[in-house]
Amino acid sequence: MPEDFTTAARVPFVMVVNVPGSDGALRPLEWIEEVDWKAYAIASWRMHAIDHLNQVRKVLAAGRELSRGSSSRPAGSRGRRRDRAG
Repeated sequence: MPEDFTTAARVPFVMVVNVPGSDGALRPLEWIEEVDWKAYAIASWRMHAIDHLNQVRKVLAAGRELSRGSSSRPAGSRGRRRDRAG
């Protein structure tokens, strides 16, 4: 497809970002933007990738939190404790 290809096709793209309110708490700011298909494709794929990155960050943070508190085994677990010799 040529770089200068244009089309009249537009799509409403709902954008939501968190912005700090006057009290410092984050609040959603939402607006609808009519964009062409190229802008929609780029923005939606970018948001999709960012969403996955944020999910990975949450999983990693939860894993770090679990590893900090793992000095004792959960009830019902089997096997030897790793923090004991022998």
